[in-house]
Amino acid sequence: MNLLPKKKIVVLGMISKHRVAGMAWITLHYLIGLQRLGYDVYYVEPQGGSPHDKSVRAAAWIAGIMRRFDMGDRWAFHAVYGDGRCYGLSELALKELYRSSALIINLHGASQPLPEIAATGRLIYLETDPVELEIRIYNNDRTATEMLSAHCAFFSWGENYGKPDCKVPLPLGFHFKPTRQPVVLGLWRGGGSSVSHAFTSRGSWAQIIRQIEF
Repeated sequence: MNLLPKKKIVVLGMISKHRVAGMAWITLHYLIGLQRLGYDVYYVEPQGGSPHDKSVRAAAWIAGIMRRFDMGDRWAFHAVYGDGRCYGLSELALKELYRSSALIINLHGASQPLPEIAATGRLIYLETDPVELEIRIYNNDRTATEMLSAHCAFFSWGENYGKPDCKVPLPLGFHFKPTRQPVVLGLWRGGGSSVSHAFTSRGSWAQIIRQIEF
């Protein structure tokens, strides 16, 4: 019996840029969820690295996470802002992956749309931090508009977008569809034996470098 090959999906992210558990978990839920739906899934950071960081250390962080979830051969880190090397997949294999993928997901909008990615016509924007980008476009930010224009479809965690009580100025020409963050329940096994045990977390709303007014 001849089986058709699985369609490939590439998820573009930034787990080496923000090396905290939350950023890794957000990405992994997409990677594992898409795998369970029957796709051949790859994780890529196409514009990673920093002049002040060792690219090999960033690549090792990604490799460790991918190996833990049996995706040790399905990732790439192109350190264009570091030593210029391509870790994981080779640069040639990465370009072929872009060409042969059925879908490329720009998670968080973390990656600027490179020509070889945008040219596929299969690059979608998946917004995890709603509102900021919409206001930038409302304020005629040309950089934001050009970046978004390279994508063929647009999704947002803003589940109330388009509702009568939504006050966010949704950009003309870019139809954002609300989407809910996936959760792979098997990854969250509580150790408590009663309802008194709960998951807790800390966070901060203050992000001075991202202040914006509307």
